Amino acid sequence: MLQRAIETYEQGFRTDLRDYYPGVNAVTLRLLRGTEDDRSVLKTLTPVVRYSVSSAPTPKNNDERYWQTATRLELATADRDWKAARQHLTDLIGIQVAGWLRETTAANLERQCKSLAEAMSQLAGMVVELLSLKEADGAETKHRISEALRQLKRAVVAVKEVTGPGFGEPWDVMMARASQIQLSKSNP
Repeated sequence: MLQRAIETYEQGFRTDLRDYYPGVNAVTLRLLRGTEDDRSVLKTLTPVVRYSVSSAPTPKNNDERYWQTATRLELATADRDWKAARQHLTDLIGIQVAGWLRETTAANLERQCKSLAEAMSQLAGMVVELLSLKEADGAETKHRISEALRQLKRAVVAVKEVTGPGFGEPWDVMMARASQIQLSKSNP
């Protein structure tokens, strides 16, 4: 089903490269799925969609202005360009529109957050795992493991606040593993 949605949005975008709407949806869905192929395609798809929205006609009303700015925001977050994303968010907040438009953008960003959260979980787990392999030669190693765990816990809390409790299972497993590593280092 997801594959078909991606194909449909990409076909729609290829049909008219001036229409950024199907392009940004294809970007969001590829981020959500997150395969190696998706990451490869995103390297070329995202800049093309960015060009499409930058070439769009001047908005005629607040709704059009909102969607163009929301698309720029979503593309910036997809590229992890936080400085540009913050600017687009600031611009977006100043546009008066119906609440459902903002809810739609928030839902898309939440989807990206889930994708990023999974990547963060994997990276934090690798940091803890690598630090646990080092010989426990004193306070520095224990401090680095503790700091990695604190960062991981902050990430877990932040993501759970955004995504709700249903997303917690992979995080809870990672935290349990990290705690086991820390305990084994504390009790040689």
